[in-house]
Amino acid sequence: ERPRARWRAVAVCVCALIVVSSALFSPKFHGGQPRVGIAFQPFRACRRGLSALRKLIFRAVKLPFKGLRRRKGAPDPKASPLKGDEYDGDGNWEPLSEAEMAQARIPPELRDRLGSLQELQNQFNQVQENYFQEKDALDRRYTSIYSAEYSKRKDLVNFGKFKGKGPSKAVPDFWKLAFLGHPYISSLLNQRDIKVLEHLRDVRSGPLQVTTQGATKSIPGYMLEFEFAQPNPYMDDKVLQKIYIMQPKHSMGQSVLQSIKSFPDKISWKPMKDPALEAVKKTFKNGTVTKEIRVGQSFFNLFTPIHLDPIPPGTRLSKQEYYERAMIERELAFDLDFGWWIQEDLIPQATKYYKLGLGNATSSSVS
Repeated sequence: ERPRARWRAVAVCVCALIVVSSALFSPKFHGGQPRVGIAFQPFRACRRGLSALRKLIFRAVKLPFKGLRRRKGAPDPKASPLKGDEYDGDGNWEPLSEAEMAQARIPPELRDRLGSLQELQNQFNQVQENYFQEKDALDRRYTSIYSAEYSKRKDLVNFGKFKGKGPSKAVPDFWKLAFLGHPYISSLLNQRDIKVLEHLRDVRSGPLQVTTQGATKSIPGYMLEFEFAQPNPYMDDKVLQKIYIMQPKHSMGQSVLQSIKSFPDKISWKPMKDPALEAVKKTFKNGTVTKEIRVGQSFFNLFTPIHLDPIPPGTRLSKQEYYERAMIERELAFDLDFGWWIQEDLIPQATKYYKLGLGNATSSSVS
């Protein structure tokens, strides 16, 4: 057996030298260029030559080439009960799916318990889905109750009507002071926004509903409406709407934003009444004074529609495109927070914030 093993080793070495030399000096490893040595791609040629040498050695000693890639502690392919994980006799495996690969890493004694855990998880998911359905139904039920109370507040604020009494003196600047009394929303206002809000008459929210073929269907999300007095010296639109459309499924107990829409798409401002436009005076050394109009920050910039198109599969974004999408996503997250503050905090607690804004205005006027 020893001479035969020696001749086999010699044959392996000779084949290895032939493979390495052919790999180093073959023109296909140099991009089709003439064979002028290994100066063009030496590392690539050596790597391919060593790979071919390793295959020859494994075949010479009759070892499974792919079988050595099995990591330590992985289940034996001959004893694997997974479907599709078949042993072909040469030490190779049939390809496994990602789920089967994940299951193959689990010790056999834990697989039964894992199945029981998965059944419990499915039951929990079903209970959670039932909870969200009942919660949505409860929200729709109380929406009508809230609307009736908000309608009474609107009549009292704008016309002085309350508890069957006739019109009397209205509450001046109710919503403007409520906005100023809110710690989050007041930070979004400039002096020009405050003047526009003096004509705000009502802020309300409601569910999204679509009527198709005589049937009304609810859509996940909500709508905000800002009603202004007409006529007013700033805009021609009476109602500004913002619509927040959410995904039908909840993620980790939270609703996921799908899109944000605004109606109208562009506010009809009267000439030079847009609060985002700011007049800046410039004085030059020769005494000349010029006025420049700039676009600045404004509360009403939130009524500008923001669109984020989905990325097609296989598309690679440039650094600039990635940065632009990140900025748009940041604006969408900020807009979603704004809608939550309006719907869940400002509208239900408008009287509290009105008193805070009234107190701030009184103290500033006294000082």
